[in-house]
Amino acid sequence: MPDSSTRLYDTDFYAAQSNESLRSARKVAPLILELLEVRSVVDVGGGVGPWVRAFLDAGVERGLCIDGDYVDRSSLLIPADRFLARNLAQPLGVEERFDLAVSVEVAEHLPPSSSHAFVRELVRLAPVVLFSAAIPLQGGVDHQNERWQSYWHALFAQEGYRAIDVVRPQVWDDDDVTPFYAQNALLYASADAQFRKEPVAPAGWPLDLVSPRFFEYQRSFIDNPPVRKAAQTLGTALLASARSRAQRLLESRGASRR
Repeated sequence: MPDSSTRLYDTDFYAAQSNESLRSARKVAPLILELLEVRSVVDVGGGVGPWVRAFLDAGVERGLCIDGDYVDRSSLLIPADRFLARNLAQPLGVEERFDLAVSVEVAEHLPPSSSHAFVRELVRLAPVVLFSAAIPLQGGVDHQNERWQSYWHALFAQEGYRAIDVVRPQVWDDDDVTPFYAQNALLYASADAQFRKEPVAPAGWPLDLVSPRFFEYQRSFIDNPPVRKAAQTLGTALLASARSRAQRLLESRGASRR
C-alpha cells in the first residue's frame, strides 16, 4: 500500500465500510458454507474484519484477517490476536493453510505489477478463494488497478483454479449485498477442492458484468462524507506530488542549460 494509507484508510473510512461489508458478508457466508465445509478462513485485505466476523458467527472455528499496519486495532470486529499486519503488495509470509481464503475489493488498491503475485499468495493460502475486485471505471479510494473479472480469471487459471459463478446469481438483486460484491464476487477452486455438493453455476452468466444497482449505489457512495474526505485527501496528495515533480523537472532543465 502507498505511504499515504494511514491518511486514506482512516477510522472514518472503515466505519463507513464495516456496516455494509458485514451486512453483505452475513448474506454471502451461508451460501459458501452450503457448498464447502469451512473450519478456517483467512481474509486478505479484510480491514477491520467484517468478513471474518460473519464467518465466525456462522460457525467457522478459526479466522484470520490480514491487512496493513495502518488499520485501527480499536475498530476491529474480531479479536486483536486474529489480525495480522502485512504489506499486501509484498509476500505475506503466512505458512498456515486455510479451508477458504477471502479477498474482496482489495486487489484494485495494489500496484498492477503485483497482480499475479497477489493471486499466487491467495491460492497458496487455501484450495478455494472468494474473490472480487473493482472493474474499470468503478472508482473508489486509491484504486490503482481496476480490471474486468476476466482478467483475474485468467490469472487464477494460470494457477490451476477454475471460476465458479455461484455467488453472483444468488445475490444479484439482494439489497442487503453491496452492489460491487454482487457484481464482482466469484469463487475460484483448485482441482482437489472438496465440496459438500458439486457447485452448479447458472448458464448464460458472462464473467464481465456490471450491475444496474451499482449506478444507484455509486451516487450514495460519493455522497458519503468519510469517503469524500478520503478522496479529497488523495487528490491533494496527488496534486502536491505532481507539483513537486514538475518543479524538480524545471530545476533539472535549468541546470542542464548552464
